[in-house]
Amino acid sequence: MALTATIYTFEVELADVDRGVYQSLALRAARQPSETADYLLTRVLAYCLEYVEGIGFSRGLAEPDEPAIAVRDLTGTLQAWIDIGAPDA
Repeated sequence: MALTATIYTFEVELADVDRGVYQSLALRAARQPSETADYLLTRVLAYCLEYVEGIGFSRGLAEPDEPAIAVRDLTGTLQAWIDIGAPDA
């Protein structure tokens, strides 16, 4: 039987004074069995550091041709591709 992803929930109070971004974020991130906890936390941190309207996690390791995090505009056009190193230890 294949192992399934574990969903983690993060409550983040984002305050980026330099960019004038103040946001309460309720994030849900899936950790695949082959991912380390460090990789999961790095993805969440990158999401927070790059937070803009249209940012989102990809489907993860299930889609190797997608970035870990992507920013898309209202038309769905890719605005930013954010990759995070290797998912395993």
